[in-house]
Amino acid sequence: MAGLKTIYNNQGVPITDFKSTAVWSSLLNDIGEAVFYVATNGVKCKRNYLEFGNYVVLQHDKLPDWVGIIDTPRVWHSGYVEVHAFEVPFLLKYRLLPLGLTIIGTPGDKFKSLINYANNSFDTLLRVGDVSSGGSNVSETFTLDVFSCIKDLAENNDYEWVCSPQFDSIGTLTVKIDFAK
Repeated sequence: MAGLKTIYNNQGVPITDFKSTAVWSSLLNDIGEAVFYVATNGVKCKRNYLEFGNYVVLQHDKLPDWVGIIDTPRVWHSGYVEVHAFEVPFLLKYRLLPLGLTIIGTPGDKFKSLINYANNSFDTLLRVGDVSSGGSNVSETFTLDVFSCIKDLAENNDYEWVCSPQFDSIGTLTVKIDFAK
């Protein structure tokens, strides 16, 4: 799909815009993927732009903005490189929780705590957005990675999450993650 694509570094600072064909998906309570193409002889085919861990925002005039993080695979073809990106909750698979972490609260309270915990070691750029406040105030022990815990929390409580890019007044990217029934 045609439209503007912007690449941001891992602090959310924009580093380049480019036009490219891209195909992307968003999955409810899971991780969507995008694929876009960059000419190998073009000025945008540079390591600092296509670096693993950089963020990409894909815009289209008829679709919601999509945000993801560049990761493997990166496939080199004759004349172009195929770049893959995954929705930002992908990073939560690499945020391990301490064994036996117990959180007391509603599903929304637990979700907020898990996202905040994920940002403790290195900022994922995820920011808690709209969160439903319903549900029982109970204790729950989490032992896996943050992504698996949020996925289980959503499934067990009939919640859904969705991510969307947000920009401050100077264009720095953060990613709002909503969690609601």
